[in-house]
Amino acid sequence: MPERGEYSESETKSYRNDLGFPVLGRGNLHAFPTWLRQVREKNGLDFDTGAADIRVGRKRAAAKLLVQWLES
Repeated sequence: MPERGEYSESETKSYRNDLGFPVLGRGNLHAFPTWLRQVREKNGLDFDTGAADIRVGRKRAAAKLLVQWLES
């Protein structure tokens, strides 16, 4: 069975990082897709953005843009 771990980061510090994920850091939301890609490659994780429940009010086009951004 794969190892389970926890990652928890706030705007000021990283609380738990059992699997050694790179820290995203405060003010770096623009780098989130790159961070996801690093976590995926280093840890062999697969994020199924197609199955994700992404909601942006009633704007379906905005949700599609978010999925494209996450996959970029």
